[in-house]
Amino acid sequence: MSPDFQAVDIDSLLFILDDGADANLLNEIDVYQQKFITLRHIVEQRNIDHSETQKYPRQPFSPLVEMAISTSLKDMTDSLYNNFDDALSSNINVSGKLHDYLKKKYPREKPLRMEPI
Repeated sequence: MSPDFQAVDIDSLLFILDDGADANLLNEIDVYQQKFITLRHIVEQRNIDHSETQKYPRQPFSPLVEMAISTSLKDMTDSLYNNFDDALSSNINVSGKLHDYLKKKYPREKPLRMEPI
């Protein structure tokens, strides 16, 4: 598995609850983080499996084995794309909500905004 990443410190965001704001926002941030972690694991596992298939010399496999390998890699790739789309959508949604909250809480400040590229 790849090195750890900087996780969202939910405890540092508990002040959101003190304001009587949308209590679900913290949940949504945590759910997004879990989606990101899942996506990372899918990428890592797909890369491991793909590397394993590349280790074998170029010798023909039985059609059944070739089909199983191909189907497995295709399914993992499809899962990767589906999870990426879901994580990106969640990121856009949650970061927008967090930005709106921070803008209301600190009207004189300009909160950081995440924009998809």
